[in-house]
Amino acid sequence: MGRDWPPADIAEDDNRAALENHWAEFENRKAYAYTVLSPDKQSCLGCVYLYPAYFNDNGLSIIFWVRADQLPADLDLHVIETLVAHVRAVWPIEFIEFPIPIQNQRGIEILKELNFSVKVENPREIIFIWRR
Repeated sequence: MGRDWPPADIAEDDNRAALENHWAEFENRKAYAYTVLSPDKQSCLGCVYLYPAYFNDNGLSIIFWVRADQLPADLDLHVIETLVAHVRAVWPIEFIEFPIPIQNQRGIEILKELNFSVKVENPREIIFIWRR
């Protein structure tokens, strides 16, 4: 997402309203959106979106964001590692794509440090890939 999204003070109700926009995708089994909540479930810390892979039917594309105030605690890294572990354990897919906007240097560095491959690089984004 862009540098202004999400606002640091996003509330659970605001996030819920945003998720309502994804409901049609969910009903049509085209995509799924999940909220990342604080442990007490009182605050939205981020969101995860699951889509079919762009280039292959046997993969998953994951887009996510976490609030900027959660970056010092490495919530973005935790989300990536948790999603990969879950997919590895439960989903019978070959790969996960992580499209990262080019301005998200932190996300790019994290995926490089995790040794994900670069699948596509263009002026708008880099698509990293995890393979089984």
